[in-house]
Amino acid sequence: AMVKGIQSQHVAATVKHFACNNKETNRKNSDSRISERALREIYLKGFEICVKQAQPWVLMTSYNLVNGQRASEHKELLDGILRGEWGYQGVITTDWWTKGEHYKEIKAGNDIKMGTGYPERVLLALEKGLLSREELQACARRVLELILKRLRPIAQKQHVELVLESFRPVTAEVDEVKLTLAISNLVENGIKYNSQNGWVHVSLNADHQFFYVKVEDNGMGIPEESLDRIFERFYRVDKSHSKEIGGTGLGLAITRSVVLMHRGAIKAFSTEGEGTIFNVRIPLNYII
Repeated sequence: AMVKGIQSQHVAATVKHFACNNKETNRKNSDSRISERALREIYLKGFEICVKQAQPWVLMTSYNLVNGQRASEHKELLDGILRGEWGYQGVITTDWWTKGEHYKEIKAGNDIKMGTGYPERVLLALEKGLLSREELQACARRVLELILKRLRPIAQKQHVELVLESFRPVTAEVDEVKLTLAISNLVENGIKYNSQNGWVHVSLNADHQFFYVKVEDNGMGIPEESLDRIFERFYRVDKSHSKEIGGTGLGLAITRSVVLMHRGAIKAFSTEGEGTIFNVRIPLNYII
């Protein structure tokens, strides 16, 4: 009930800690030794009910080991039971500064490594054959889906169709919090500066070096003389609608800053009265 209530307000609920996190003392190294029956009938039952009835948008794994294997690296728990048996559709994140090995957490089904990832170790595991390309799937798409879950009710309220299209599975090393904010700004602008029965399409693609996010809408568009200034701080294209639509004029400036921080690029194309396209390109392997 709590998860449903939180998410009804377009806010993600994060359910934690999965699983068998029974004590604070030595919690990063404690090993919960549990039988199959006790695991399913006692320790997993609450999570199972929550997932099947409420589909939380985010689930966080625990620090501890479960029968000798770290919970964040436990493929049977995450991919087998959580996603496979229960049909979980959300994002899985590790707890902060877990001692789990990053590539093993990817193999197990984690989408986000908190509070930072280790891309160089992931690449090394890939080169050594410890991690396959096939196992690096769907992480970026699930993060995009999380963004759209929050914005879809806003789009529905304004009768704007919101569509996500993914051309191939993508896994990239990014700052998830900052990039989520950046993409959210683009999609939310597409919704706000649109009309009833309009649409916003978000597409995800990648090659061997970059992944690409395209946010396209058929809204009011941007005048040609304003295109060169839209990424300036506090610049408003349509000041007459500022009070009605809201905002501070910082959204696109923040988005550009985040993209550049990732060594990426962003370009805008627009025709007034027809719509706008934002193309974002980010390296797959970003290292600060």
